[in-house]
Amino acid sequence: MVVLNYVLADEVNVGYHDVENEIVSKVNGEEVKDLKDLVTKIESSKGVRRDRDRSWRQVRAQDPDATAANPRIMTRYRIGADRSDDLK
Repeated sequence: MVVLNYVLADEVNVGYHDVENEIVSKVNGEEVKDLKDLVTKIESSKGVRRDRDRSWRQVRAQDPDATAANPRIMTRYRIGADRSDDLK
């Protein structure tokens, strides 16, 4: 189980701002063990579904537009790295 805290606002992720303090227990039907497992599952997937209140909702992962927006978002919010060394 992993808790997603919030989404940093940008035009590339409009519509995902309700993803706040949500528990992610599965990715594409597979149990998530920890944050490293979540990162691995997302990076190896073309799309990710998350379970919310027993219903499935599609969440895009590995989106080329979002990947391209990462440097801009990180600069805007003064973030030095997109993850800690143990998640690389």
